[in-house]
Amino acid sequence: MLAKLAFRNVRRSARDYLVYFFTLTIGVAVFYAFNTIAVQADFLKNDVREMVREIHGIVTGLTIFLAIITGFLMVYANNFLMRHRKKELGLYQVLGMPRSMVARTITLETMLVAFAALVIGFAVGALLSQILLFVTAALFGSKVDEFKFFFSSTAFAITLGCFAVIFFIMVLFNLRSLRKVALVELMSAQKKAEKTRVKSLFFSSMVFLIGVVCVGVAYWRLVTLGFPGFGGTGTGVDFLITTVLVSVGTLVLFYGLAGALVALAQRSKKFYFSGLHSFSVREVSSQVNTNAISMGFVSLILFLAITSVTTGMSITNALKAAQKVALPFDVTIQVYAGSEDSAEVLATAPERLKAAGYDLASLGQTSTMLLRLPQDWDSQNTSNQSLSLGGFVQAGHSKMPAGFESSDAAAYALESMSIDDYNALRKMVGLDAVSLASDEYIVTSNMEAIIPIYKAAVKENHNIDIAGVTLKPSSFGVVTDTSANLMNFTMASNTGTLVVPNEVAKKLVPRKFLLNLTYDQGKQAAGDELLKQIDDLDDQTMSQLMYGNSDFGTAGIQVLTRTEMANASQGLRGLVTYLALYIGFVLVVICAAILAIQRLSATSDSAARYRTLNDLGASEKDMLHSLLFQTSLSFVAPLLVGMAHSVCALSVLIEIVRVLGGVNIATDSLLMVAIFVVIYGSYMGLTYGMSRRMVLNALGTKRHSL
Repeated sequence: MLAKLAFRNVRRSARDYLVYFFTLTIGVAVFYAFNTIAVQADFLKNDVREMVREIHGIVTGLTIFLAIITGFLMVYANNFLMRHRKKELGLYQVLGMPRSMVARTITLETMLVAFAALVIGFAVGALLSQILLFVTAALFGSKVDEFKFFFSSTAFAITLGCFAVIFFIMVLFNLRSLRKVALVELMSAQKKAEKTRVKSLFFSSMVFLIGVVCVGVAYWRLVTLGFPGFGGTGTGVDFLITTVLVSVGTLVLFYGLAGALVALAQRSKKFYFSGLHSFSVREVSSQVNTNAISMGFVSLILFLAITSVTTGMSITNALKAAQKVALPFDVTIQVYAGSEDSAEVLATAPERLKAAGYDLASLGQTSTMLLRLPQDWDSQNTSNQSLSLGGFVQAGHSKMPAGFESSDAAAYALESMSIDDYNALRKMVGLDAVSLASDEYIVTSNMEAIIPIYKAAVKENHNIDIAGVTLKPSSFGVVTDTSANLMNFTMASNTGTLVVPNEVAKKLVPRKFLLNLTYDQGKQAAGDELLKQIDDLDDQTMSQLMYGNSDFGTAGIQVLTRTEMANASQGLRGLVTYLALYIGFVLVVICAAILAIQRLSATSDSAARYRTLNDLGASEKDMLHSLLFQTSLSFVAPLLVGMAHSVCALSVLIEIVRVLGGVNIATDSLLMVAIFVVIYGSYMGLTYGMSRRMVLNALGTKRHSL
């Protein structure tokens, strides 16, 4: 009997609250599909397979985080369903059903909901994961080899565990709600209208103003102090205070908004008493008042979703743009000086490699350079700041790029190279040689965010003091062409390198040796094999090879091939995009579902009022217009607040990301806009459609008294 009753109740609730069941099903499907990434790796090429498998742990951790948020929000949404069933649960007890039996019925219903959501969700997720496989392959620049239908037991277990906990918590909350509510309250639940507690124009305006001030102060702190660890001047405590201010301010803002809407609308008698405006304003105010806390949290979650996805897309596009200039050579070999003494032998690295059987010059066109620093220069040596990025900033009256204010890069001397080494690089990339007078220097850089600093300093004729010589800017000024790309890397990496006369370069200490190689046609296979042998050498052997003995310390060597760097960049872009899609999709779905259930609950509460309006002569058209206004505002208000938070945060974050390369916020936001149009807009349309059906059903039902 209990099973039959529970099944009937679930079927009826599923019809009336389709959004709730739909969201649970989609949640299961998305959680399962994204967690199949470890199995998806088996279908990809070998060069990206391990890379994709390695991010499985990140996805699992993110899943647990999203499951916690999903759990809180879905438990909250479930409470709305329980509130609308209080009268029904009270009738069961009036008819003689013990409270314990009612509790078992609720438990059975929750289990049926869980079973239905899990079965349908896993079925949809299994299909979605097959499609996601091809999306993953595209994100990581790979192709699917020998595709066949797959099922991930690991993803199944993770998803099942997360949602089992969510449903278990739902049962506990439902039983707690039933146990603590008196029978008389259950029977009269539907007759209780929500009260608008804030009615005074002065008080509501002050509450609203306090919320706006808190949010405004948080915005100001974030813009001025920035993010700790990313060039901001604030500490972790400062950032915590900013976070608390924006969170509390958002909740207070929504709490004050309820009474302010009514009070302000009443100020305009012509507007307030025209049509159904008074009814619409009261309904909206009642809902905002009742759901102020939840709407505030939804705004904060939407803020997290918008910021995460937009920042992720910006990083992806910046890395993609940077890769075009960051990988000019087939191979770069980079050797660091193990000690100050060993720096003297770096210039002989090509000869030592050739003598050991690694003749790289035979594979194609090469160029070598020594990057040098003044003697004993470090970040503590502040006697000559003209050589540092900070010195150029000061000379050009510029602003340090985000992320550089407190970094060592701003204080260290810029590396220098001789004019001969630089012209060898220019010849390799097909550019004409340049010349320098004995008292001139050139600056090269390929970082978009830093180039304006050097240009401003050169315009101000910034002189540098180096190795006892004062140098002025050359007429070439700041070079940003292909020759500014000194080596292979996943992104633009030349923060600034000085080109100085040969006589000056000889007085500097070599710190780094670079060998760039472009293969002749047909030589890549042999070159890759030779480079693999070099890369596999242990530290002791490499030190012996580079220095002739190990007394100089360990030789640091890196072999940076274009293919490996491109794959690493592609993998990073794929990871960021994958996580951004996951976060954005899940959070937007949950937030939209919460707002939808709140709106449907409010419409259900107002059914009797719509019948009264109809009896008083209000037209069906006016009532539906009022309903559309209420539904739209319920979705738009939290979204606008969340977007405002995001605009402030992105204004700071984008400046940090801009260091990686070109950032176009309009283009980078397209994915977020698409997600909102498809998901958020669909939920709003579905909510209005279901609310409209509720109102029309209420108008078609003959009024009767209980």
